[in-house]
Amino acid sequence: MRLVGHAQPVTVEMMDISAGGGRFRFAGADVSVDQLATFGFVVPDQRRCFARGRIVRVDAPGQFAISLDQANEAFLAFLGLLGG
Repeated sequence: MRLVGHAQPVTVEMMDISAGGGRFRFAGADVSVDQLATFGFVVPDQRRCFARGRIVRVDAPGQFAISLDQANEAFLAFLGLLGG
């Protein structure tokens, strides 16, 4: 994941995901509400999934929620496989 204000990408754990947003866990530096974030991952068939949004909630310990405003077709297809 890339977070605005962080020079390097960070590794996060995706805890929950849907077309509207997701919940993540991050053991590194602080995140804040309204911070922009982009993230991506590769699914087994080698498609690259990408999404972008804004952090809308920060919970302890190191958990935060993102409201998505953009996602690519591979991401949406992945959600379809999950039933989301």
